[in-house]
Amino acid sequence: MKYKIIKKAIDKDLCNFLFNYLNLKSKVLKTFRQSNYISQYNKDYGNFGDGQVADQYCVFGDTTFDTLLDLLKPKLEKKFKIKLYSTYTYARLYEKNGEMLPSFIYKPGNKKGIKVELNAGDMLVYKGDKLEHWREKFKGSLCGQVFLHYVDNSLKEFIYDKRPHLGLPSDFAKKN
Repeated sequence: MKYKIIKKAIDKDLCNFLFNYLNLKSKVLKTFRQSNYISQYNKDYGNFGDGQVADQYCVFGDTTFDTLLDLLKPKLEKKFKIKLYSTYTYARLYEKNGEMLPSFIYKPGNKKGIKVELNAGDMLVYKGDKLEHWREKFKGSLCGQVFLHYVDNSLKEFIYDKRPHLGLPSDFAKKN
């Protein structure tokens, strides 16, 4: 499989809920940081910028998105006839000129790329370790995306990204 687009992988109501949740979570972190309620080093509520995209809200392993990860897993296993293991989720809220809205995917050696356009609720499925991918600047005003990560049986040791279970921050695996 090169890549597959699953139209309406999640319905409009769930999509709207997840978008509003991500937007609110971003506002909560902004308020926490502005009021010094939490340390700037605390990443449990997410962060603004992550080394790939500067200044955009992002969050790893959020319990709501990790629930979505497990919710969609049986659907993907059935569609692709493969056993999957949930590893982690990553969500990002793109504001105007945010650099990583999914746009292109290509096989190594084919630098031209294939433009991929998704609507709200659509899912792009591909092997991220096999196909290079990048995004162009986001031209709209606000866009939320959730990245769901799974592995197959050959990488089973990465279940839950080496955390005891989903919903935990990334550094939990390092501490235990």
